Amino acid sequence: RERGELVALCVWPFVFVRLERRHGPVATLRIGQLAFAMVNATMPLLVLLRDSPLLWVGLVAVGLCRGIGGNSSFPSLAILLNSMLDQHLGAMNGFAASVGSLVRAIAPVACGSLFSAASSISESPEVAQGLPFYLLVALLLCGLGMTAGLSRPGQPGSEQGAAPASAARAVRT
Repeated sequence: RERGELVALCVWPFVFVRLERRHGPVATLRIGQLAFAMVNATMPLLVLLRDSPLLWVGLVAVGLCRGIGGNSSFPSLAILLNSMLDQHLGAMNGFAASVGSLVRAIAPVACGSLFSAASSISESPEVAQGLPFYLLVALLLCGLGMTAGLSRPGQPGSEQGAAPASAARAVRT
């Protein structure tokens, strides 16, 4: 997994810049969400490859997708947030960082509790191991559906990338 993440960390930032400039932050956010969904959907299935040399191929592929997801999602969210705001930018970025930290603190406890509850109910450990991951896939797909209402900055109907309202007023006066 670490090799895939290392490759993604070294290569993806260069690819991300070109993709973001060509297709916009909404598209790169969707790429990141799909990469995270693939990681979470395949992670519980890797136990089936436990005794196979293909396990290492699967781990590298999961690490690569995880690296692409992180290097796509977080910068895209920051770009979208910054392009939608014209005032209180620092406060909103601070709030977004605080919410992200809170979720990163709560998520392990919530997923661990879900795993524990599923383990006590289910007789199949594979089902219990996969439940938190499949819940994350469902949440990612919901988030992906929410991006359907977003448009690329500069397209008709998009306020993203437009000059802030205060700057537009200043130009007119």
